[in-house]
Amino acid sequence: MGEAKEEAVRTIIEFVKAPDMFQRLDIYLEFQTANSTLLKSYGLVHEDCITKMRLMSLVDLGSSGSGQIPYALIRDTLRISEDEVEMWVVKAITAKLNIRCTERVFSPAPVANS
Repeated sequence: MGEAKEEAVRTIIEFVKAPDMFQRLDIYLEFQTANSTLLKSYGLVHEDCITKMRLMSLVDLGSSGSGQIPYALIRDTLRISEDEVEMWVVKAITAKLNIRCTERVFSPAPVANS
């Protein structure tokens, strides 16, 4: 990669890493929609960016200090199915990110009428 291109990539990476720039996936998606060609021109893969933004979104959710993040909030923020919530929490923990999540609560099975 040429020196100018490397500098441009470093600049974009610093821009993306700015604390208030992209704290949540939805903000990144808006930026990506308006700048997809620019991101592609610097070799940034959209799917990789979404993965990283989902992890950053989990960290942002966990920064509230409450110690609990409802499943529905994770699902909605990460734009995933409820079945994927645990997988993303595990990914965040594996990446040694500071995430806390509420226990998954299951409803009791309905009792059949005799």
